[in-house]
Amino acid sequence: MYRHLEHGNFPAVVNNHRRELQAFPQDVQDFAHHLVNLQIKRHKADYDPLPHFYKSAVLADIDHAEYLMDRMDAVNRKDRTAFLVLLLFKQRKT
Repeated sequence: MYRHLEHGNFPAVVNNHRRELQAFPQDVQDFAHHLVNLQIKRHKADYDPLPHFYKSAVLADIDHAEYLMDRMDAVNRKDRTAFLVLLLFKQRKT
C-alpha cells in the first residue's frame, strides 16, 4: 500500500494535509515532514548539474531517515493505517 502513492506527489499531499497531520502522533508528523525534505534533497541530487552535497551530510541524512523509520515502526498500527489512508485517498470538497 505504501508503494501506491506516487512519489512525485508526496510533498504536495503532505502539504495539502498539514491540518489533518496535526492530529497524528509527533512521530508520524516528523516522518511526513522529514520525508518531504529528504525527497527534495534526492531530486536535487538527481537533477542539479552542480551538486552541493558532502558525503558526511548524506550519511547523516541516511542515519536520520533510518531513525525516522524506526520511530514510525513504533507508532501504533491504527495511526500508521490512518496516515496511509490520509495519503492515498483524495480529499473531497465539502
